[in-house]
Amino acid sequence: MLESGTVTNMPMPKPKYPMPPNFTQPQEMVVDITVKIGDRIVNYNGLPAHLDIADSYSNGENIVISDSREAMNSEILSFKQKSIDAINSVDMHKGIINECDVIISNLNPEYAEKKQQQDEMLSLKAQMAEMA
Repeated sequence: MLESGTVTNMPMPKPKYPMPPNFTQPQEMVVDITVKIGDRIVNYNGLPAHLDIADSYSNGENIVISDSREAMNSEILSFKQKSIDAINSVDMHKGIINECDVIISNLNPEYAEKKQQQDEMLSLKAQMAEMA
């Protein structure tokens, strides 16, 4: 679900790992924000301060937060494409499962016998359902 909110509190970024300054490497900075989404006030902690878009797991939920419409559009299109690809690969994966069953049956006769019994049981159940 796509929700938008208004940032109500965003303090200055702070180092992700509190430790003495190391002048050879810049420290990763994070920010904790408070967002009003509808009637709710939600805190998101430890967001990377230098990114336009980030994942947050701070409230036990996996969400994407962005301050950029373009970055969010790109993320949504990527997510949609992954789902389309998953749906389009269902038949391929069913074929892989069937091929694995054939190979396992050839390597393991006990598995083949068990699989045959399961298939016969399913067939009998289907026949019984048709008669009812």
